Amino acid sequence: MKFSSYDEIVENYMFLKTLVEESDESHFPYMSREEIKSEKRTIIKELQADASSFKLLTRFEADIRTDYNETIKKKDSLSEKYNARCLKFREKHKEYNKSREEVCRKLSFNDILKELKSWFKENNNLLHQECSNIKGAWHFRDWYAHGRYFKHEFPIPEPGDLEISCKDIVSEVINRY
Repeated sequence: MKFSSYDEIVENYMFLKTLVEESDESHFPYMSREEIKSEKRTIIKELQADASSFKLLTRFEADIRTDYNETIKKKDSLSEKYNARCLKFREKHKEYNKSREEVCRKLSFNDILKELKSWFKENNNLLHQECSNIKGAWHFRDWYAHGRYFKHEFPIPEPGDLEISCKDIVSEVINRY
């Protein structure tokens, strides 16, 4: 499925969650009522993980990276922060044989998120706290995306809460001019 908005991702999650919750017991043959409840909770938790980690956070990363790639040539305060981080990255990796824009595109998403958080904080914008929430969710996303081979100690982000954070941050970043 292709989702064009944060709203569609959460609506799809809520729709599937409702289907699972309301599914008939005949879909779970040879299981007791307690086993069925447990299985439904497991399925819903997996839907929540998929909606919040892959779909919402992937969409968020794409939106922020798109803005980042388009604005590294501009002169607003956020772009200047991005450029300063890029210069540090370029010096660290000694990548002087490539254009600045080409090198800047290699900057990790975590570094971009750090600059975004710092920018919000410097501008007394409470969205810096939402950046921290996204960073926490990013740990979950990494665990989920990379095979879930170790035990995680963090909660699965609630898609509705994550949607609000993502939309608020993206809106503020895109409309900063």
